[in-house]
Amino acid sequence: MKILKPLLVLFALIILIPLFGYFLWVIQKSDTMDIMIVNKTVEKVSKNEMRSLNWVLNYNKIVKSSSNPYNYEKDYFGYHPEPVYEGQYIQSFKLKDIATLKDQYEALIYLDNEGVKLVDPVKSKNSYYGGFNQSDYLLLKEMSKAGKMIIAEYNFFSEPTEDLVRFNTEQFLDVYSVHWRGKYFNNLDKKKIVEDIGQHWITDYKDISGEEWLYSGPGIVLINDKQSRILVFPADEYMTEEFPSIETNSDLASFFKVKESLPYTGWFQIVYEGKNEVISNFNLNLNEEAVKILMGSGLEGKFPATIALNNPHQYFFAGDYSKQWVFLSCSKVRIVSDLIHIICRAMAKNPGQFFHNYYLPLTSVILENYQSSLNNVEDSE
Repeated sequence: MKILKPLLVLFALIILIPLFGYFLWVIQKSDTMDIMIVNKTVEKVSKNEMRSLNWVLNYNKIVKSSSNPYNYEKDYFGYHPEPVYEGQYIQSFKLKDIATLKDQYEALIYLDNEGVKLVDPVKSKNSYYGGFNQSDYLLLKEMSKAGKMIIAEYNFFSEPTEDLVRFNTEQFLDVYSVHWRGKYFNNLDKKKIVEDIGQHWITDYKDISGEEWLYSGPGIVLINDKQSRILVFPADEYMTEEFPSIETNSDLASFFKVKESLPYTGWFQIVYEGKNEVISNFNLNLNEEAVKILMGSGLEGKFPATIALNNPHQYFFAGDYSKQWVFLSCSKVRIVSDLIHIICRAMAKNPGQFFHNYYLPLTSVILENYQSSLNNVEDSE
């Protein structure tokens, strides 16, 4: 009986705390914001990168004008691997829809434009859906001119985007791709990373570099798809720190509530920021020898990670920030979600806690500031 009583108390707490936390979330004041979300790269519903964004929206109680919370399974334009509507695998828009979309939505977020291979079981033909197209560009332009919030992330105008569309987009945003992308890997063994970088890079490596792929252990891989070039930097030979990092000066880190320096091991894209403001930089933490190799390819060991575009409330994320697994149910449970956030903030040196130490606070501040601007406009009318 002495053991049973504490167990019953513990069981009650396990049940009651989440229920009370959900009740607190339900009664929390919500903010309405209709956001047009685009994700063209969803191979599985469970791996939809909108889950991370959905967590942020739930945590901040941002809902649609219908008062319904966002649903990562259906509330986006792009590819739906398991369509919620019969036959609707791709939800896209056309030029004639742009004027309506600009008025209907208050914000535009591009998560991933790389795309997916489509298989037609009847015709036995393969096709490809993806890339930033002319309709995307014109919508972006109209939303930007209307002062809407815009977040463009990682594979925004990478291949397979047509060169002319990319050129126009780069000129409009004043952000320029140099066609290099990269990632830190815990193990460079070809069997470990082939799924991430593609078999052709392993197969063609000898032709490109003149050497066999004999790497193992941690390190960084840089890939230039347009020029078919690849650079590999084993950590024990070239890195000065355990992981690459994202660095933010103290003032901006305080404003966006992010850590001044934290490890980042996801995919990143190397871009030039033009006259825009750089909020954070990637630092690959490479030694002098590696930096000389980079300079031979016109690159540096540091480059923009998060960019504030010239128009207010508009940003470019050069990293694949939203590709983080999250337990979505916790986002609607106060106390539990707050406790998880506090614990993860204390584990900032663990790259697995990137979501809570960078993506969540950064995106929350962007959304909060934009929501405040929308409320100020409504109050003045």
